[in-house]
Amino acid sequence: MKSSLKQDMDAFVNNRQDSIYEKEINFSSMYREAANSAQNSYAEIMDYLPTNLQKRLIRLEDARITMEISSNKVFYKSGFMDGVKTMIAILG
Repeated sequence: MKSSLKQDMDAFVNNRQDSIYEKEINFSSMYREAANSAQNSYAEIMDYLPTNLQKRLIRLEDARITMEISSNKVFYKSGFMDGVKTMIAILG
């Protein structure tokens, strides 16, 4: 039962994050500007690095993105569960 609830919760969080990205973040001018700036800076740095360091930078960026996604999921789940606990306390 607990395992099934965790799987359902994970699926809910993933679907909700996708929905938020598609409806909010993807259309945010602030996000687009930051993403474009980051992409341009990344490309500029890659142009100046030798191949072996380009590969290291790619691995670093992959690890950083994985950390960010992981922490965002933890924060979202925590916020969601705090909301559920608050509603239970109010209604209980």
